[in-house]
Amino acid sequence: MYKRLSSLMVPVYKLLGIIVPLLMLADWIRREEYDVSVLLFVALWASVWNLFAFRLKNVCLEGDRLRIYDFWQEVTIPVSEIENVENTGWWRGNPRRIILKLRRATVFGNKIAFVPAGLGFANETITKELRNLIAQARLVRKSPWLRK
Repeated sequence: MYKRLSSLMVPVYKLLGIIVPLLMLADWIRREEYDVSVLLFVALWASVWNLFAFRLKNVCLEGDRLRIYDFWQEVTIPVSEIENVENTGWWRGNPRRIILKLRRATVFGNKIAFVPAGLGFANETITKELRNLIAQARLVRKSPWLRK
């Protein structure tokens, strides 16, 4: 069973942090008058956006494992390695995110953030599904007669 949990927009969020500042800088260079405030705004905007966007990962569910990846790296972890699933609401910024806290650190650290499918509107559904899978994995791990 393969299911994409993260939004297809994750790469777009990451690329916006690079493309928009480059376009703004190109426009700034093209002008005859140079306003330093524009340059400062571009630097600030790019910094804040990239702090948000580069933490986002792509996440897919493959059976009882999660495949987590970005542009350069990929890791597969069992669902049982997830310690907690946190669902961010609208008050913590848009787009809504799901944050997975892992038992052990991976190449991405021990917290994985992703925008759920549907631009965050499937946030509750995916959170419940992950929590159910984690509960099942813990039950199997604790009960030797339920193991495969």
